Amino acid sequence: MRRPAWAVRTALGLAAACAVATSFPGGARTEERTQPVQVQPDRSLASVRLQVELTSRATSRAFAPGESPTLLVGDEVVVCFRATRSGFVTLWSIDASGAHAVVYPNSLSHPAGARSAPVQPDQRTCIGDDERFRLQVAEPAGEAKIYLHWTEAEGQQLGAEDYPVIAGSGVALSREFRAPYASSMLGYRVGAR
Repeated sequence: MRRPAWAVRTALGLAAACAVATSFPGGARTEERTQPVQVQPDRSLASVRLQVELTSRATSRAFAPGESPTLLVGDEVVVCFRATRSGFVTLWSIDASGAHAVVYPNSLSHPAGARSAPVQPDQRTCIGDDERFRLQVAEPAGEAKIYLHWTEAEGQQLGAEDYPVIAGSGVALSREFRAPYASSMLGYRVGAR
């Protein structure tokens, strides 16, 4: 199994990869996603705008889409996002090898399990900024992405078995995501320490 570009570290100092079908501390598991679906990296809807940023915890420097920072394996980061309309989101990490992981919602942010998380208009949501868990950059080195997927209704989100493959990434797919959605992608480079 390939590792994603993120690792989760709890306040207890336990480390676990935030990968598909990898256990989190406490026995909770991420759900397995096996069906690739092509999505657009920065899709707009007239009625909603998305913002996503990545902040290095060490330097407090925030990066927005288009900046493509280099982060080192082991760096701790915070990912924040907001939408101008209420709806439902999933936040994904896609590493240099194409491995994917749902970063939010996860079993630590939503213990009862959730396919997506509700958001309110202009509400800033940050992942990795509290003591429950931290986000840590993990191997492999290379170009990685954060992908934010928004839909108006939870039933319009990617299916429970689906994972996003960014259009133009060189992977040919026969299935494209068809429901109305907005998305934002932030690229970054993972460097070896």
